[in-house]
Amino acid sequence: MASELSAGEEKQVGRNIVETIVGALVLVVAGAFVFYAFAKSDRTGPDGYEIAARFGRIDGLKRGADVTMSGVKIGTVTAIDLDRKTYQAIVHMAVSSNVPVPADTTPRS
Repeated sequence: MASELSAGEEKQVGRNIVETIVGALVLVVAGAFVFYAFAKSDRTGPDGYEIAARFGRIDGLKRGADVTMSGVKIGTVTAIDLDRKTYQAIVHMAVSSNVPVPADTTPRS
């Protein structure tokens, strides 16, 4: 004897399938958003290089801030440390590899 589903059970099975499809769609959209956010972020990757500069004061400067040259963004601040001997701030910056920074460049905060 074949088992038969009642009308209520059929509605429940159909509802579960719809909820599963909607849940999967939400996950796909969330994944696409995360991928887009990472693709559009200005991260200096392995094609850049790191430089460090010393400052007497860096009021308000934070990790992730833009590094600019002549008003054009060339990189980001990757870390900020304190030199415990001189009490100067050491700012580490990731700079795009296609921008050569001359050795005699004077940093400004």
